[in-house]
Amino acid sequence: MLAIALIMFLAPLVQAYDLTLYRQSLADADRYYVAGNFTAAEQSLATAVRCAERFPPLDPRLPVALHALAFLYQQHGKYPEAVANYTRAIHLWEKIGPSQHKAMLLSVDNLIGIYIETRDYKQSKKLLDVRLPEMERSTQWEDQAVVFNLKASLAAMERRFPEAESWYRQSLDLWEQHGNQKNAATLLISLSEMCAAANRYQDALDAELRALAIFESMGSKMSPFVAQTLHGVALSLDRLNRPAEAESYYERALAASREVYGPDHFFTAEVMQHYADLLRRMKRKPEAASMAAQAQTILGRAPSRQTIDAFEMKPAWR
Repeated sequence: MLAIALIMFLAPLVQAYDLTLYRQSLADADRYYVAGNFTAAEQSLATAVRCAERFPPLDPRLPVALHALAFLYQQHGKYPEAVANYTRAIHLWEKIGPSQHKAMLLSVDNLIGIYIETRDYKQSKKLLDVRLPEMERSTQWEDQAVVFNLKASLAAMERRFPEAESWYRQSLDLWEQHGNQKNAATLLISLSEMCAAANRYQDALDAELRALAIFESMGSKMSPFVAQTLHGVALSLDRLNRPAEAESYYERALAASREVYGPDHFFTAEVMQHYADLLRRMKRKPEAASMAAQAQTILGRAPSRQTIDAFEMKPAWR
């Protein structure tokens, strides 16, 4: 009886502590993220998740923390971890019910983004085919911008490039009109990837340089996007046979990747591989061989980029 009474006495105190720590961890994560300290932000979000796991069942604060952690993982190319957290958040949103439907769709849209980023077009198309009809019924400009982007992504996967470009530019216009710089820059990256797939490398470069300028103007929190965009610019310059300029951007991309992701991350190895290929074509074979060997060593240690099958989720909106 004494033990039961003690538990009943302590339970509210523990719950109050968890709630306070949860709120503080989210605030800390936001502060670290803005400052560009992504490791600390990840640790704070993981703490928030652990606190929320002790809240009552179906408390929406758990999927909120899971979504935030997944987003951070996605930015840093930790795709299996991001997929696992988004999927778990989606399951929880679904169980909580219709009141959290919009929140669930944010996780779904980001999951689609991961499949597109990892070139897993089969899985992304499955989700896009399900997601588009609901989005098309919305009259909100943000939803319209997302619809245009989703339609563009679907058209680009099917190599319908003129149609894809039209949808991308309509989405870009909306984000720019409403002053959303980050989403405008992200659209420019998608547009550049489509142009590269269509062998329009100068157009790809122009879009990437515009995106890079935006990302760099937004401070340290955009450093993952800066690293990735620097790599894209280097690739476009390489394809345009401008080796000296390409090398400069490969060096910048490599330095940025090592700082943001770490020296043993697969993205760092990917940059090194492309840089090594350029060095080889520039007849600098010893440098090329050394860099290629380092990249292979990193890839042997780096985690897999595999993702789960989209239909393992079985969401209610399908």
